[in-house]
Amino acid sequence: MHDEYELMSRFRQGDEGAFEKVHELYHYALLLFAKGITRHDEDIKDIVNEAFGKLWKRREMFQTLTNVKAFLYITVRNDCISYLRQKKKEGGLSTESPEPHAHEALQSELMAEIFQFIRTSLPTGQRDVMMLFLQGYSTAEIAKALSFAEGSVRMLRSRAVEQIRLFLRKRGTLPLLLPLAAAMVL
Repeated sequence: MHDEYELMSRFRQGDEGAFEKVHELYHYALLLFAKGITRHDEDIKDIVNEAFGKLWKRREMFQTLTNVKAFLYITVRNDCISYLRQKKKEGGLSTESPEPHAHEALQSELMAEIFQFIRTSLPTGQRDVMMLFLQGYSTAEIAKALSFAEGSVRMLRSRAVEQIRLFLRKRGTLPLLLPLAAAMVL
């Protein structure tokens, strides 16, 4: 709690390091959330970055991370809906406009927690392999990029996946991620 108070105090004062920490906490989850709403990869980075820009401009009004999180999710949701309406007007989308669902926000947050776990808790080799894997690189591409044998990449990925499974079991969130499990080969 003390850490959050200090972070928010620095954030309100315009400390860029505090902003980067807030950005790190929510950026990945917001990208997933935006993609869940728009069903498109294009422009979601811009939508999320604009939400952070709006947050920065209004930083003095936020007292807690919960307020920041709510603002970011609402802003991204509204901006995604505006984006879809604009694309529809331009004829770039079908008449079907997907609406966000609570489970998409939950899955986005859980994926962000997994991403954070990978970045902060896995040993270097496992972390590097998983980060590249999650970016869509093949085993051969990862092996080449990291100068590992393909067998080593498979072994490191397998160990990383097991650590992620244990993390999710401890948190009791593994069943909630079953729809995303196939993507991560959990």
